[in-house]
Amino acid sequence: MTAPDSFIGRTIQELDLRKRFEISLITIKRTESKSQLLGFKKREVVTIIGVPTQLTMVRQGDVLVVFGHKKSIQMMLEA
Repeated sequence: MTAPDSFIGRTIQELDLRKRFEISLITIKRTESKSQLLGFKKREVVTIIGVPTQLTMVRQGDVLVVFGHKKSIQMMLEA
């Protein structure tokens, strides 16, 4: 799921998904624009953040891979 706007700029620790929603964050898929060698062209680079730490900050466009009950995920999306 794409990170909700309310998650942007917050750390995993601040979000406290497990305590608030009984959801585990498995990983984050992040797409970033990178300049090519001479900086003329930009390309999209997808990075998988293996196991996010408590200090990992959620960015605009991050895709969060979560595990939990469907109802818990729905509650998180509505928060």
